[in-house]
Amino acid sequence: METLIIYLAILAGIGIFDWRRSGNWDDYVLAGRSKSAPVVTLSILASVVGASSTMGVVGMAYGTGFPAFWWLGVGAVGLVMQGFFLSDKVRALGTSTLPDLAERVAGPWMRKVAAVVVAAGWTGIVAAQFVAAAKVAGTISGFDTLSMTLAIAAVITGYAVLGGQHSVIRTDVLQFGILAGGLGWLLYVLYGGTPVPAHTLAPMAVNDAFSSYDLMEFMLLVGGSYFICPIIFSRLFTARSNRAAREASLSAGVLIIPVSLAITAVGLWASHAMPGIEGDVLTTVAAAHLGPMASTIFLLALLSAIVSSADTCLLAVGSIVSLDLMHSKSVKNVRGIVVITGVAATAIALKRQDIIGILLEAYSVFTAGLVPPLAAGLLGRGRFAPAHGPLLAAAVVGGGMALAASATEASWLSLAGLGASTVLSVAACFMPASQSAFSTK
Repeated sequence: METLIIYLAILAGIGIFDWRRSGNWDDYVLAGRSKSAPVVTLSILASVVGASSTMGVVGMAYGTGFPAFWWLGVGAVGLVMQGFFLSDKVRALGTSTLPDLAERVAGPWMRKVAAVVVAAGWTGIVAAQFVAAAKVAGTISGFDTLSMTLAIAAVITGYAVLGGQHSVIRTDVLQFGILAGGLGWLLYVLYGGTPVPAHTLAPMAVNDAFSSYDLMEFMLLVGGSYFICPIIFSRLFTARSNRAAREASLSAGVLIIPVSLAITAVGLWASHAMPGIEGDVLTTVAAAHLGPMASTIFLLALLSAIVSSADTCLLAVGSIVSLDLMHSKSVKNVRGIVVITGVAATAIALKRQDIIGILLEAYSVFTAGLVPPLAAGLLGRGRFAPAHGPLLAAAVVGGGMALAASATEASWLSLAGLGASTVLSVAACFMPASQSAFSTK
């Protein structure tokens, strides 16, 4: 418990230190657009390796096997494609948020739609991070889930409010380093102490528990959310140059592969050596096989990864609502919205505990609704001048079908929505922008 208090106090101290440094919009939201490629790379990794890719993937590998790798593996594909086709374009536009960018490439109405979708979806993603962080903190402290959810949500939200992107990126680099070291040590202890049969680790794209349809769903819905992503874009906006943004996306895409393999390997080991685990697999394994001090350090590393994802999402929602819905660059507004988002995410976290389920629903609506029209707008910029009306229709149709999928649990509707959105987006590239009533031209 004392170690947890010290860790949380350090976070608060960093936030307070950066309070004065983050007094204007560019510093608070964009970290002065001054970050190098290595820093942006590590910040991207720290942001995406959160609840889903640690506790969620270990639990999935425990029950599903090696295909759990694809939760992050498809992210690697999305990031590499982003690096080749989009990253320098994103940074070159000089925008501050994804909806801000959406208006530049797809019209003013798309900005509003994108802002609402991202704000709603990423509030759910923050909730998933709060759930995961509460479980880790509860393992360290021994307190119940309700108390830990409230406490952790308050600390993470307060940290994001205080320092903004300077604090977030500063700790991202440290937090990812701690997590990588912790995972390496845990794997050494597990596989060095109890080797598992080679067939347990056999790489399999699909199996009886994870079908080709599941892989396609992951590749399109989850992978698409890496290709175009408000969180990753928020990192690219902080890069000091277009080249730095491109290098960061490519490097993060490559480095995420060994991270995913390491996380999956923990779950595969546990499925063989510790069958019958009830509750969270990763925290149970760490508590059982690492010494008291090593276990605490590892769990703090895990908590650090979750904090990196949560505070990044909070700042993204705060800046998007302020700039794109309220048309304000007031840092005070952003901080207020971050608090409101933290409260809303806490309420969701107290009602739902299924990390992967929350994340997949959020990714589905975002990917089906926004990825095809924004990809068409970015890739067609300077070439096709896509019509804004069909792009807006693509967002509404795709996102609406994905919402229907969440409400009815008919997952095929998400893929159908993505298909319809893609068709409309491609059609927009062959229509003059002047034909659209929503065009800014």
